[in-house]
This record gives sequence, C-alpha cells and structure tokens, in this order.
Amino acid sequence: MSAIPKELEVLDFSRMPLHEVKRYAYGETRYADEARSQLVERIIDLDLQYREDGMERGRGWSSISPTELIGQPIGGGVKGDQMATAYEKGIRSESDHDWAHRILESLPPRRMAALLISRRKRLPNRYDAANDSIRDVWCREYEEILPWVNQYCRLLGMKPEKIAKVSFKDVEALKNSARQARAEILLALSV
Repeated sequence: MSAIPKELEVLDFSRMPLHEVKRYAYGETRYADEARSQLVERIIDLDLQYREDGMERGRGWSSISPTELIGQPIGGGVKGDQMATAYEKGIRSESDHDWAHRILESLPPRRMAALLISRRKRLPNRYDAANDSIRDVWCREYEEILPWVNQYCRLLGMKPEKIAKVSFKDVEALKNSARQARAEILLALSV
C-alpha cells in the first residue's frame, strides 16, 4: 500500500488529542491556522467543562446517582467516570482545564460571557424522557436570554464582579462580542 502524498493529507483536528493539536498549532506547519482554530474551540469547551464540573464538585454531591452503576462491571462503567471521558477527548489532566480557564478569564467580562453563552447554547441539551422533551434553560432563543443575561452568567460560574460588567443591547451585540473573543484568543495563540 502506498503512502498518501503530503499535499493530499487531511488532518482531523477535532479527533486529535489536545497535545497533538497544540503541537500543530504552535508549529510552523501548513496546518497551523486550522489547528489554532480548533484549539480555540477546545479551549472554550475545556473552560465550560471546568465551570460546570467545578460547580458540581463544589456542591459536595456526586454527578451521578450511587445506584446508577448497579449492574456495571466491577470498577464501574464509563458513564460516570470523568477520567475516562477526559481521556476520550484527549485531555490529559486538570492542568489543561486550568490553562483554558486562565485564557478565558483574561478576556474582558462582556466578551467572555458572550463566548461562553454562545458556545453553551450549541452544546447538546438535557433530554427529559418522561415528558419526551428537552428541558433546559439553554434551549431558549438569544432574545429570551438577553433580559436574563446576568443569571445565565451566574449559571456559567462567572464571578459577581465580572457579571456586573455584562450587558448587551441586542442579539447582534452578543454575537459580535463572541466573535471578538474568539479572534482575541486566536491572536493570543498566534504570538
């Protein structure tokens, strides 16, 4: 079997482990721009995971029911295993979460909020099988979120002093702020 010529090679950065994406993003290869774009998305996802899992851990309760793993093999299953989930996504340790969190915390509060809200809205929502519907605050349209933007920021674990600085006059302002935040992170990764 012959090898694929370099000019026809296509890399799927969404499936690569994080350390590989970083290597391409910081390297002087023809894939650097594409890798940096994917790295921005990973940074946002890591920070959202950091915020949501951190808030769950902060309450002192497990993220799953103790009876949920009954019938699973000894050692449990992967459903509630956060390390297995992280491993599947190519996340080696919490240091990656801390790194992503520091990057997003360096953004101005308004841009950070816009970026987190817009990304969280695109993630899968919770499905309520009993009512055969999706029941989640993130299912709402942007127009419905805007009057309650401070509460949504609180749901994302933003600090009160940063929440006080967040407001948007309309949906377009929120989307523009999210685009500016992405560009700012991309620029920071390019340096």
